[in-house]
Amino acid sequence: MPAALNGNEGGDIFLVEGQIDVLSLAEIGYRAITAEGCEAKLAQAAKEKQGQGVAYRFLIIPDNDADPAKGEKTAAKMLDTLTAAGLTDYIARIPASYHDANDYLTKCR
Repeated sequence: MPAALNGNEGGDIFLVEGQIDVLSLAEIGYRAITAEGCEAKLAQAAKEKQGQGVAYRFLIIPDNDADPAKGEKTAAKMLDTLTAAGLTDYIARIPASYHDANDYLTKCR
C-alpha cells in the first residue's frame, strides 16, 4: 500500500508525475504520490481504505510537457482508473509557464 494511504487520516492526496514533485509538495505539508503506471493498485488500496471509513480526494496534477497531449493522456488515464473505482478525483492544472508541480512551487515561494 502506498505510504500516503497509511493510517486512518483520509483527505487530499496529490497525484503527480515525478518523485521530485512529491518531495516539493511534502515540504509544504501536502501528501503526494507518483502513481503513473500503478493507478489500479492505488485505486484498489484506496477503495479498501474507503471500506474502512477512510475517504480520500485525489488531485491529479499533470506535467506541462512539450507535447501537451502526453500530460493530458497521463492525467486522463489516472482519472479514468480512479473514477471507475468510485473514488473522488479531480485534475488540477498548474499555469502553462511552469513545467511541473516542483517548478511551480520552487518559483512561487
